[in-house]
Amino acid sequence: MARSFPAPLYLTDGPAQDSNLDPETGKAKEPLDRGNMKGKSKNLRNWLNMASILVLLLGLGTAVLVYQTASDESRSVLGYEQDDESSYPVLPGYSKKYLRDLELYGGKANLLASEFTQWISGLWHGRSLGITVACITAFLCVLLLFVAYNLPSDSE
Repeated sequence: MARSFPAPLYLTDGPAQDSNLDPETGKAKEPLDRGNMKGKSKNLRNWLNMASILVLLLGLGTAVLVYQTASDESRSVLGYEQDDESSYPVLPGYSKKYLRDLELYGGKANLLASEFTQWISGLWHGRSLGITVACITAFLCVLLLFVAYNLPSDSE
């Protein structure tokens, strides 16, 4: 028993039903309505501008809150070193013995990598976290404004 399949569109008589060609003249009909796309990029631009303002307000508010409530005290202090006028804590990663051992086993590259790692991890604690949140907020706000500014206009 043979199955019959419909003929391909290019073998049928006349244009396809969903075509934009007029069957009598063979010319294009009026352009298809694509859901009223005119003005969509303006709405998206406005939405992105509002989103950037919202990100800026919420992010900077959070950054100020974190900065005001955070403390810079460290709980893992080895001891204190004193100068003539003040004393400051010695953290485990900054003791002379630790730094000497780092340089002995890994060289200057190991010492630099350790300092970089401590700097990165320090961005996520205490008051520096508030500054980090403010910088990330500013970057996101500028990114949203850049995207909104570079959207194609409706005339293109």
